[in-house]
Amino acid sequence: MEEKQENQIIDEPLPKRKKHFRGYPIIISFLLVVIVFVSLLVYGKSNENATVFGINISKFSKTVDNFIGNIFTPQLDKENEQAVAGKVRYQYLGNNYYVTDDQSVEVLYDGVISYVNEQDGYYSLIVSQKDGITSQYFLLEEVLVKVNDAVKQGDKIATYQEKFKAIFYDGDNIVKYEDLFS
Repeated sequence: MEEKQENQIIDEPLPKRKKHFRGYPIIISFLLVVIVFVSLLVYGKSNENATVFGINISKFSKTVDNFIGNIFTPQLDKENEQAVAGKVRYQYLGNNYYVTDDQSVEVLYDGVISYVNEQDGYYSLIVSQKDGITSQYFLLEEVLVKVNDAVKQGDKIATYQEKFKAIFYDGDNIVKYEDLFS
């Protein structure tokens, strides 16, 4: 015997909806603010005259860029960084290795290029400078001078890839970089 079931209304409760994390609107708002902020920085970096509500975004973008760049740029040993003759600066890495700000090697003092050689894809050169000082440079990528060229303090004589090696002589004696120019 079959019982007829008519349309019966079942009074079962609906399944509960999952509630979002209460901080969800705050997180979304924060992310939107970050997106707008980064967009303004990009706009300021790409346009030197960028202004929003009368504020020069370009200057602000440069300030933020410098700040962030200083955070993520590796800091070299500042104690061993020496100023040489007011202009030329080498940053000492240890074991006669140095770097500069722009991967170029500049002459420390007026002198003459006395030797240039290429071996195994790297160049080396010697600069005879005033007062019997001689500077030897190694691991150079490109040499911008030739033998017997007269060079002045600050002239770029070569480029390098990661670091270059330099040894300084006063006559026949090896001299430390920091002692040579003090």
